Amino acid sequence: MNIKSPAAKSLADTTACYDPPTIELHWVTAVLVVMQWSGAMLMHLIDERPIRMIYWNFHFSFGLLLFFVIVARLWWRRFGGRVLSPVGSDALRFASRAIHIVLYLLVLVLIALGFAIILLRGWPLAGLFTISPIVLGFKPLSSTLIEVHKWTAHLLMAVAFGHAVIALFHHFVIKDGMLLRMVGRVGRV
Repeated sequence: MNIKSPAAKSLADTTACYDPPTIELHWVTAVLVVMQWSGAMLMHLIDERPIRMIYWNFHFSFGLLLFFVIVARLWWRRFGGRVLSPVGSDALRFASRAIHIVLYLLVLVLIALGFAIILLRGWPLAGLFTISPIVLGFKPLSSTLIEVHKWTAHLLMAVAFGHAVIALFHHFVIKDGMLLRMVGRVGRV
């Protein structure tokens, strides 16, 4: 009977990679978050109202898409996704879990804030129909929510940037195969 130590087992488990839906949902989430944030930052450089309205319709639509992607991602993670053994010390595993929880929470808070803003302000959606405000007279509150939404988005981008830097550190410095688990190339390098 060959029994491996916990450290050897953790290291050996890095040769596995996540399943294709997990990988695809991860990268679609990352692209949507970066696209939403960078678009919102650049949109403030455009003064023409019609172009801004077109952009904000896209922002709303892609925010809705992000909501569905996150729901699918959480559902898949809970019921169908491949679970890989954590790698590293207990402290690293705790930090990794905490960062992932923070990332999910920030995205969900951003989505909830976006929905709240739309419900308080109303919105003409792509000229097809208008979402009316649920209660009139709440524009000052929606302006506050817009500020909270903006700063939460900045915080999300900072945490996501740190997440990416750590993944690159694992790949180029530690060389433990961690990043390759999420690109589906472990064992096929």
